[in-house]
Amino acid sequence: MSTKLNVKILVLGPKNVGKTNISNLIAGTIEKPSERYEPTVGLRILEVFTTPATKIKNVGDKLLVELWDVSGDRRYEETWPAIWKDADGILFVFDADDKSQPKEMEIWYRSFAMPAELSAKHCRVFAHHKQPHVASSNPIKLGSAFQGINVVHTSLDNEVDLIRGEFDSLAQAAIEHASIRLEKSKSKK
Repeated sequence: MSTKLNVKILVLGPKNVGKTNISNLIAGTIEKPSERYEPTVGLRILEVFTTPATKIKNVGDKLLVELWDVSGDRRYEETWPAIWKDADGILFVFDADDKSQPKEMEIWYRSFAMPAELSAKHCRVFAHHKQPHVASSNPIKLGSAFQGINVVHTSLDNEVDLIRGEFDSLAQAAIEHASIRLEKSKSKK
């Protein structure tokens, strides 16, 4: 008998940084990013099928990962506890060309990764460039909360494979986290 393993990855960050385009790319709902900005209202949930890297007892070969594309508008802050509950991974996204964003990213980290008790292994950061980028001699640095979390510079114009690869790596860590969470809940019964 196969057990239902729910895997939940949040996509978080400030407004208008590209979270929805990245989420759509990962979920395979678009081939090319939208140029027009349409803010996410609350959140959107997309489904991504993935294959676990290792066999998980009583779980099938394909797993459904829920990708929660969360609005960057802080007016939805009162809903955040319901969103981070049972999260297995977080993909943080910020505008790598906006020097004001590291301070705001600290708020996202404290509001989601800390209460969800997710370690660096279960998080990724996309320092996203809306235009193709060249390496900067003075890249934006995130605060100490992000120490140990893999930070990857992304652009939808030329790093699609990198984005998908980093997501797959995060998904494997999230699957492991969800599996442990499921085993703990079974042992409490």
